[in-house]
Amino acid sequence: MYDADESVRDRAIVVVGEMRKVCDEDEKEKIMVLVLDLAHYESDAKYRESSVKLLNELAPDMGQEVCEFFIVQEICSLGLDLSPIVR
Repeated sequence: MYDADESVRDRAIVVVGEMRKVCDEDEKEKIMVLVLDLAHYESDAKYRESSVKLLNELAPDMGQEVCEFFIVQEICSLGLDLSPIVR
């Protein structure tokens, strides 16, 4: 997920999304820790962009409460961080 090549990161997102579907709850929490690390990677906005893609991939398996109180907030925060890049 930390590869410089965006296509490699995009493939990793798909693989992590698939892993999330078959993991137990403890392992799912570990995956979320990895996503948070990626989301807060200050030195490269491309990694934060990848974290938004990954959060979107994981959201359907996270449940409504986690999505409402965690994922939505994280995506909003990342949107504010990344908005100067998009312009």
